[in-house]
Amino acid sequence: MNEILLPILIQLLVIFSSLSFTGALVLYPLSPASKRLGYTFLVPLLMIGFVRLVNDSLSSENLILVASYFMPVLLLLMTVLRHTFKNNIQMINATSVLTIGFMLVVYRFGSDLVDGLNSPVILTLLIVVHIALLVILRQQKRTLDWIIFSLLLVGNLIMIYRNIGNLLPIGYGINAVGYFVALRSIFTEYQMLHTQTREEHDEIRNDFKHAVEREVRKRTRRMEWVQDQIKEKSKLDNLTGALMKKPPLLDLMDTFIHSKDMRKFSILMFDIDKFKTLNDTYGHIVGDKCLKQLVTIAYSTLREDDSIGRYGGGDEFFIILPDQTASQALKIAERYRQNVMEQTDPGYTISIGIATYPWDGETHKELIKIADDGLYKSKELGRNRASYVGYLKLDHDFDDEL
Repeated sequence: MNEILLPILIQLLVIFSSLSFTGALVLYPLSPASKRLGYTFLVPLLMIGFVRLVNDSLSSENLILVASYFMPVLLLLMTVLRHTFKNNIQMINATSVLTIGFMLVVYRFGSDLVDGLNSPVILTLLIVVHIALLVILRQQKRTLDWIIFSLLLVGNLIMIYRNIGNLLPIGYGINAVGYFVALRSIFTEYQMLHTQTREEHDEIRNDFKHAVEREVRKRTRRMEWVQDQIKEKSKLDNLTGALMKKPPLLDLMDTFIHSKDMRKFSILMFDIDKFKTLNDTYGHIVGDKCLKQLVTIAYSTLREDDSIGRYGGGDEFFIILPDQTASQALKIAERYRQNVMEQTDPGYTISIGIATYPWDGETHKELIKIADDGLYKSKELGRNRASYVGYLKLDHDFDDEL
């Protein structure tokens, strides 16, 4: 019975692995967390597809077992290092390097690794790593991912004890269920986001007047709500009249993040190019005037429910754009940058970085990091420009311009 059932289960594991990895690689849009999950399935895919061909002394059963124990290690590393990845390409490269390195180890020491899994010390260490990943997933409220790797842990423990005989296919079967749940999770998220986008487009196309009226009411309510938040939580910057960094600016971002009505928003982080030179040339009074001009031009350029805040006591500012994707935010940033260049006296320019929730981060710290990286890129490219280095594709925007 095992001779018939095990090859079928292993083929299912390979199929589910290839579909999960390919889906995470090509489907858009997907959250960074879902992409990390999908990329871990490169391990069993390459393990069976490559190592088995060049080292036929290792059985497919053993390779699947080793791969299943390395997958939580890989996902744990990718989760811990997620803030170091500036874009999706870096995440893919890191996954590939770690996986190829592990494949070389398996190719060279595969039999020893399989024997090592029978060691109580090594097995306990791998289980501790697996449990640590489950704790992190629970803290991040990734419930489905937690279920997936809980299934893999149970399946692995059954697979490792080969003396249980007829129960061995159950271990592979539980792992196959975990692989399938991961595949379903990736494609369900994609279908949900894609369906939401299609429904929004159909609604606007079929009843444009109603959509406009609803948007006006929505913006009016949000504008009133933002004004109430400002009154309750903050004082304005004395020089520019913009929101200060703490508490209002960061609190406003956090409120948007936790709001059920706010599905997306973007932030612009910008400063004056060569502001120190401007101050040294014209004096601090003119420098303060330039900062005031920035806010004045922003109010005349932006929508009523957008917010501008000063980040610290220097020339660094933030603009929060509700309901705007990265592509839409880039157009607003370019319009604002052009207005600053044309309307300031003495003339100066600004550099801008962009980040979009939830794709570029799920906290204000993660969003600020992506926006700051974009600002740094604008400086590197010669200043007087807006840059976006996040996870979204600017040439593939799923939302109509608002």
